[in-house]
Amino acid sequence: MMIKARKALKSFSPYIAGRPISEIKRLYKLKKVVKLASNENPYDPPKKVMDAVIRGAREVNRYPDSNAYELKKKIALKMGVSPANIVVGNGADEIIELLGKAFLEPSDRIIVSRHAFIRYRMTADLMNAATKTVNMKNYTHDLAKMATAAGSKDKFIFITNPSNPTGTYSTKKEIEEMFSILRKKKTSVIPVFDEAYVDFTDAKDYVSAIDYFRRGKKIIILRTFSKTYGMAGLRMGFAVAPKKICEILERIRPPFNTTSVSQ
Repeated sequence: MMIKARKALKSFSPYIAGRPISEIKRLYKLKKVVKLASNENPYDPPKKVMDAVIRGAREVNRYPDSNAYELKKKIALKMGVSPANIVVGNGADEIIELLGKAFLEPSDRIIVSRHAFIRYRMTADLMNAATKTVNMKNYTHDLAKMATAAGSKDKFIFITNPSNPTGTYSTKKEIEEMFSILRKKKTSVIPVFDEAYVDFTDAKDYVSAIDYFRRGKKIIILRTFSKTYGMAGLRMGFAVAPKKICEILERIRPPFNTTSVSQ
C-alpha cells in the first residue's frame, strides 16, 4: 500500500524551468541558440570568479563550511549590515521556500502582485497557506493597495523591485507610502523585497530597500548572484533580515545548502 502525499500537493504544480540550450539544439536540430527564457547573463563570469571556482573545486572532497562564515562576512560588509543579518541559500529560491516553511501556517496568507514571480505563490501553496493577489498599476506593484489589503492573517508582502517580468520599479515615494499605511494599520506583516535585478536600474527615484533596513525597518531583502554576476549555475543567493528571523531560518536550513565552489 502506497503512503499518501500531503493534501496540499494534490493541486500543486511544479515550477517549469526554461529548457537548457543543449536540449533545444537537440530537439530542433539547431546549431546556434540564443536563450532568453531565464534572464541569464550571456557573458562569461569575471576571471576572479573563475579563479575562485577553481580554488573551491580543489576542496570538493570535503564538506563545505555549513555556516558559510567567510561568505557571510563578505556579504555583510558589502551590504553594510552584521553577518548575523545574513542567510545564504541555494539561490534566492531556497530562501523564499525557507520563509514559507518557517512562518506560514495553513491559516496564514501572503500578498503578491499579479504577474509576480511564481515562486512566492508556490511557497504558500506548498504550506497550504493562501495568496492574496493585487492587480498592478501600469505594470507596477500597487504598493498602497498591497499595504491596504494587509490584515492579521498576512505574514509577508512580496515585492519584486525592480519587477520581473514587467521591467518596472517601485519608487522611493511609493515604498514610503506603503510603510506609512502599514504603520497606521499596526500590522505585523513583513515586506519582502526581492532585488534580483537591483543592478539593472539607475533611476533617480529608485532606492534599494537596504537603506530602510539599515534604519531599522523590519523587512527582508533577497539578492542573488545569478543575474548581474553571471553565476546562475552556482546557485547562490542570500537574504538580509532581522536577526531573529535569520536565527529561525538557520534552524531549518539544510546543513550544506551552499557548496565549496559557490562559497
